[in-house]
Amino acid sequence: AQSLEQYLTQLDTEKSTAKKATIYYKIGEIYQQQGIYQKALENYNNALQTDANANFLSVKQNIISSYSGLNDHAAALRAGEELITYFRSKNDTEGLTKQLNENARYAEINRKQEDALKYNLELADIYKKSNQTDKLASIYSNLGVTYRRLKDTQTSEKYFNQYLEILKNQSKSQTNPQNQAQTFISIGATLLELKQYKKATSYFEQALKIAEKTNQAKLKTEAYNFKAMADFLNDNPTDALSNATKAKEIAEETKDLDNMLKAYEMLKVIYQKQSDSKTAAEYQEKISKLNVAIAQKRREADQRNFDRAIEVEKLEKEIKNTIANQKIKDGELRETKLEKEKAEKEIAIKTQQLSILKKNSEIEKARSTAKLNEQIARERMSELARQKAENENQKLVIENEKARADQQKAIALNERTGRESKEKELSLAEASAKLKDEN
Repeated sequence: AQSLEQYLTQLDTEKSTAKKATIYYKIGEIYQQQGIYQKALENYNNALQTDANANFLSVKQNIISSYSGLNDHAAALRAGEELITYFRSKNDTEGLTKQLNENARYAEINRKQEDALKYNLELADIYKKSNQTDKLASIYSNLGVTYRRLKDTQTSEKYFNQYLEILKNQSKSQTNPQNQAQTFISIGATLLELKQYKKATSYFEQALKIAEKTNQAKLKTEAYNFKAMADFLNDNPTDALSNATKAKEIAEETKDLDNMLKAYEMLKVIYQKQSDSKTAAEYQEKISKLNVAIAQKRREADQRNFDRAIEVEKLEKEIKNTIANQKIKDGELRETKLEKEKAEKEIAIKTQQLSILKKNSEIEKARSTAKLNEQIARERMSELARQKAENENQKLVIENEKARADQQKAIALNERTGRESKEKELSLAEASAKLKDEN
C-alpha cells in the first residue's frame, strides 16, 4: 500500500476520473484506519463526486462504518438505505440481508420504530424462506420489542411467543453450559416482556446455577440483574434490592462496566419506588460517572486503533522495502544463500506481525459491534423498569388528582350545607319575629 503522501502527490497528476476516485478512496481508507473519520468521509465523498461508479460499494460501506465510528447512527441509517437500494438492483440477497440487519440496528438506536419494523419484517421473510431458524429467532425478538414500543401489545406478544418457542427447542439440544445459560437468560427476558414474571425468575435461577457451577462471574452478574428486574416488575422490591446489590458487588469486583451500569440503573429505580430520593440521586451520580468512564474507555480504544494503524503502515512499508532489496540482490547476483534465507525469514516474521495486527484490528471492530448490541440490550432492559415506574407515577398522579377532586367536592358540599343551614336558621328567625309582631 502507498503512503498518504504518495496518494496526495498522485492526485495532482492523475487525469483519469476513475483512477482519481480510487485514490480518494485509498486516502479515505488511511484516515479511517487511523480513526480520523471526518477526513475519511471527506475523501469518500470526493471519490463519489469524481466518479460515482468507481468502487461504489466499498466506498458506501466505508462511509457507513465512518459514520458509526462518529456515533452518527442517523447518517449511517441514511447511507445504509442507499446500499439497500443498490443490493436490490443487483439481486444480491447476501448483501441485502447484511445491510437490512445493520439498518435495523441503527433504526432501533435512533428510535425510528417504523423503519426498524420495516427492516425486521423483510428479514423475517428472508430467513423463513431460507429456513435459517437461529437468525429468524433474533428477528422475532426484535419485532416483539418494536411492536411493544408501537403500543401493539397483541402483535408484540405473538412475536415474543414465536421467539420463545425457538429458544426452548434450542435449549433442549444444547450441551455447552454457557450457551445453555445464555439461552435461559434470553427465555427469561422474553417472559418478562410477556409479563410472566415468576416463570422468568425460574429461568434466571437456572442460568445462575450454571454460572456458579462454571464460575462465570459475568454470567452470574447478568443473571442477578435480570432476577432483580423480574422482582421489581413483580412488585417485590425487597428481593429486587437484594439481587441488584449482588449484581452490583460482583460487577464492581470484576470491573464489569456494562453490568455495573445495569445494576446502578436498577438500584436507582428501586430506591425511587421506595421514595428514597437521596439514595436514588446517589445512584444517578454513580451512573453519570460510570458513563464518563465508559466514554474514556472508548476513547482509549480509538487511540489503540490509531496506534495500530500506524504500526500496520510501518510494517507494510518495511515488508515492501525488504522485498525490494531482495529483488535487487537477486538481480545483481551478489547475495549469499545465508543472506537470502535471512531476508526471507525477515519477510515471513514481518508478514506474520502484520497479519496479527490486522486480525487485532478486526477483533476491535467486532468488539465495537458487540458493544453496540450490548447498548441496545441494556436499553431494552432499562426500558421495562422505566415504563413500570412511569405507569406507577401516572397512577399516583391520577389518584392524587382524584383525591384533590374529592376534597374539593367535600369542601363544596360542606359550604353548601353550611349555607343551607344558615338560610334555614335565618328563615326560622324571620318567621319567629313575624309571629311575635302579629301577637
